[in-house]
Amino acid sequence: MQQSGIISSLIENDEVVGTITIIEDVTCRVASERLLSESEEMYRTIFEATGTAMLIVEEDTTISYANENALRLAGYSRDEFVGKKRWTEFVADREDLERMTKYHYLRRQNPDEAPKTYEFRLKNRDGRIYHVLLNASIIPGTKRSVISLQDITALKEIQKRLTQSEERYRSIFENAVEGIFQTTPDGKIISINPSFAGIFGYASVEEMITSVSDLSMDIYVNSEDRERFKALIEEKGEVKAFEVETRKKDGSHIWVSSNVRAVRDEKGNIMFYEGTVEDITARKKSDMDLKDSFDRLRKTIGSIIDVISMAVEVRDPYTAGHQKKVANLARSIAKQMGLPPMQVEYVRMAGAIHDLGKISVPAEILSMPRRLTEMEFELVKQHPEIGYNVLKNIDDLKNVAMIIMQHHERLDGSGYPNGLKGDEILLEARILAVADVVEAIASHRPYRPAFGIEYALEEIEKNAGILYDKDVVRTCLDLFRNKGFRLE
Repeated sequence: MQQSGIISSLIENDEVVGTITIIEDVTCRVASERLLSESEEMYRTIFEATGTAMLIVEEDTTISYANENALRLAGYSRDEFVGKKRWTEFVADREDLERMTKYHYLRRQNPDEAPKTYEFRLKNRDGRIYHVLLNASIIPGTKRSVISLQDITALKEIQKRLTQSEERYRSIFENAVEGIFQTTPDGKIISINPSFAGIFGYASVEEMITSVSDLSMDIYVNSEDRERFKALIEEKGEVKAFEVETRKKDGSHIWVSSNVRAVRDEKGNIMFYEGTVEDITARKKSDMDLKDSFDRLRKTIGSIIDVISMAVEVRDPYTAGHQKKVANLARSIAKQMGLPPMQVEYVRMAGAIHDLGKISVPAEILSMPRRLTEMEFELVKQHPEIGYNVLKNIDDLKNVAMIIMQHHERLDGSGYPNGLKGDEILLEARILAVADVVEAIASHRPYRPAFGIEYALEEIEKNAGILYDKDVVRTCLDLFRNKGFRLE
């Protein structure tokens, strides 16, 4: 027990006759003081340890306490700040100041009517502006406020950018030339932009959403196309340039091309499709017209080439069928090597009339039953260039003319008429060269019997990479030895 004593003297006739001692037990008071000190220390520690700026503000708005975070936010030292500054000095906007002052006094008069949390713009010592979230409450039994200030400047900037981004997206969405959409897998429209509605002949987004309940029935001409589309997107997660025939509001048909991706939930289930669509009706019509024109042109050119081929073979009956066989083999090699269809067709056409230039060679030389003399052979060697000159001014046969010009060139430069080497020779001409040699060696000629196909294949195999293109030779050998190709 802790005690506190008061000692008094007893005096009688001016003499001290005794003393009186009063003993007081102060244990409770000391304990209370210690508890109060510990409590203050605890709250001071909490104030400092929190990551938020904390203030205690008096009724007259004077700041009576601030933690280190609040001092850093305001830009002052403790001596400059505490007891010398009012929180009103740090409010950047007049409207904010009026509003906050009203709340400050209302909180003391009627706490339930004053908001505890609100935002304002704080200006620190250096004039820097922060967006701050304030949370305030009255300390019980006092007129003092405890205030926390959370710096939300970065958050506000993110919100600003997000708003700007949303505005830009909305502008793009509303004004895009392409139709933009979100739809469910079962054909319901979630959202579309005005262009999407316009493509299908609807006056507004609202009209189309109201009118179309099932895309597969209301938009697709063939509902099977919708199922094909769903299967593709289920497998790959997206579909690019998906072309399909669709129906407009008035019942007319148009072609559209879509780029779509599937949006899935966390379990991987498809929630909806989103993507873009464009009207390609004009392009499809142009493509079909072009295809029709090309088909007609191809038939016309084919007829011309057949006539030329027959004319050449009439003058050289011993090589009857040679050009046709060479054309078939050359086309098969080109196709097996993966050349585009147009190049394959050029190779076939060149093969069919590659000996066109022989119309300038005397018929008796072409049918000579012996080996040609050097002078006679020089005449024959002119036929690639003559064939080129006959065809070069025909726009649709210029590529064919160049292939014919080069079909007797060889990789090592030993060919004719220009002694070209390696990649200087068109790939199509390298293909035609191999086909021409194989057919010529395998077949009968006036001056010798047929050597047969195997002898011909051994010849090109032996000279692969020297006279003939390795890839072309490899493909030719594969056709005959593994794929059952025959010269017919």
